[in-house]
Amino acid sequence: MNRWGNVIAWMGGMALLLAFLSGPGGCGGTPRWEEIPPLGLSQKGVAEIDLDAYLRGGGSGVALAATGDSPGTVAAAIDERTHVATLTAAATFAGEVTITFTAEGTGGATASTDLRVKVHPNVSCLAEFRYDARGENVTQISVAGEFNGWSPTADPMRDDDGDGVYTAAIELPAGYHQYKFVVNGSDWRLDPENPYRAWSGGFLNSEWAMPDCNRPRLLLRSLSVDPAGRVEVVVHYQDGADGKGPDEESLTVTEGGRPLRDPGWDPFERVFDLRLGSLSEGKHTLRFSARSLSGRSALDRYVPVWIERTPFDWRDAILYNVFTDRFLDGD
Repeated sequence: MNRWGNVIAWMGGMALLLAFLSGPGGCGGTPRWEEIPPLGLSQKGVAEIDLDAYLRGGGSGVALAATGDSPGTVAAAIDERTHVATLTAAATFAGEVTITFTAEGTGGATASTDLRVKVHPNVSCLAEFRYDARGENVTQISVAGEFNGWSPTADPMRDDDGDGVYTAAIELPAGYHQYKFVVNGSDWRLDPENPYRAWSGGFLNSEWAMPDCNRPRLLLRSLSVDPAGRVEVVVHYQDGADGKGPDEESLTVTEGGRPLRDPGWDPFERVFDLRLGSLSEGKHTLRFSARSLSGRSALDRYVPVWIERTPFDWRDAILYNVFTDRFLDGD
């Protein structure tokens, strides 16, 4: 066989090899997935996943699809050119869903993988008012305050289940807001379940303190300590109303001012799941810090921990009593 014959034979062999690799049983045509780590999202949160980072084989023309998503829970959109999946959580959904990604290779072979997505509720911007009218002759109740121009009709309360307890959820900006309940259209009352009061225009009103709902929060979920110095503490990150998510580079825990190498961050559950082996006897302070991707910092969560080889007994404590000696005006 001459030189050109050898070249033609070699090219034919390569064509057969490529056909085999791209066919249903070949490496190129049979896609397979590596596990995609579970994903935590905030309400209204958005995340992007490069599916090619978890997909092997399938050939250059692999087709991708997503099922199990929904605009009411988590919507998934795949860019056909870049194979980047964009996941968007609904504003009112909180819970867990499973999204299935399917890859179809150039030879028709398919493979699927499941992604667990947990959507966590954001900090609410709603002030939830409550009035217990059981035992009263009530036909209507509303909330009147600075936020609605003291209108006795703008924000009516509802008793949907007929149990005599009226409620209303009103979106308020951060700050202090004075209000009263208006019963049966003309009876203006203080909130009996809210002890905070403020004066305005010569009138005493109830006062609602509304925090900044766009600021994330750190919430202590559990704490356990044993005499040997073993500590287990769980602190939950709750995203602000904007739903941007945590800046994972900002997630830190310090003990006595010293940063811990591993803060125990779980991105799916969005918690610091911290386990310490053997703290020395005495008092220790754990400080948890976090910032959102929108640049808002949560108030640091301080968790004091006492390590005592002998359990504390209140009978060993010093008790103080303070008595009133006299009143200023003598009555």
